[in-house]
Amino acid sequence: MEKKFLKLITIILVAVSIGIGAYVTLVRIQSVDTPTSKFEQTVEEPSKGSGVPDRGNTPNTSPIIPQPVAAPFFVTWISPSDAITIKRGENIPLTFKTQGGQRGNFFYFDLDSESNDPSMYSTGQSLHFDSYEASLGDFIKKVDFKVEVPPGSYLLSLKIGGKKEKVVHVEVTGPSPNVSTARSFITYFYGYEVGGTGMESIFDESEIIDDGICHSAFLVRVADEYGYGIADKKVEIKSSRGDVDSISPLSDYQGQTGEMGFTVTSTDEGISELTVRVEGVTLDYYLILKVLNAKENKCRTVRDMEHL
Repeated sequence: MEKKFLKLITIILVAVSIGIGAYVTLVRIQSVDTPTSKFEQTVEEPSKGSGVPDRGNTPNTSPIIPQPVAAPFFVTWISPSDAITIKRGENIPLTFKTQGGQRGNFFYFDLDSESNDPSMYSTGQSLHFDSYEASLGDFIKKVDFKVEVPPGSYLLSLKIGGKKEKVVHVEVTGPSPNVSTARSFITYFYGYEVGGTGMESIFDESEIIDDGICHSAFLVRVADEYGYGIADKKVEIKSSRGDVDSISPLSDYQGQTGEMGFTVTSTDEGISELTVRVEGVTLDYYLILKVLNAKENKCRTVRDMEHL
């Protein structure tokens, strides 16, 4: 009797074990095949704003943002509209309007001599507006253009990107320019940009040897208070050591740029100061000339001097 009872218990336990195993297997199969499981929803269907990227079948492409197209750039010159006469040192009131544009646009007003003489190229002046100002869009602007050029006939022109758009005749009046001792100067040639209205590079010292052949070349520029060249002025160069230094002009002509070139040689070792007098007035600038012994030194060329 006891044996039969134990056997029945064993059969029941085995049946229960088989049933539990079958149920667990069924649940696993459903969790894999069913697309609506909690795990699948968390990964495949993120909530909005969760920051989890979409992993579905939608192609991962970024939207194309159209770039703004700049409107055509225009400058309308409002005033002055007719020929004007103005005294040197006074302002021309300019009024203009810009429309459209972007960075990269530029425009400027030029005051150029009416003369076709190429030596007059340094007498013009400009008022520039860069690409930043041209990209500000539509606006009306009033500016003062101070006239600094010497008395004479000029053309005031508006140029956009190098193309001349409008021209107005300007007659500049006033007394003849005076020599400025501060803006006029003397400099050795090497490194100097001839024709400028300023003092780009002043080289005030040079070396030669005392053989009477080796020379150094220098430039005198006569200018007025605004830095513009003055022509046809009497220029004198003087050495502090007198006649041992020989000074010769490169030409007898002093053009509208106010520039004139000279050379200097020497036969006596030592140091000289070269000063300039224009119409009897001594300039603020002077040159130092070092004359070396020809037996111990070689003549240095202009190219050598560029590296001093």
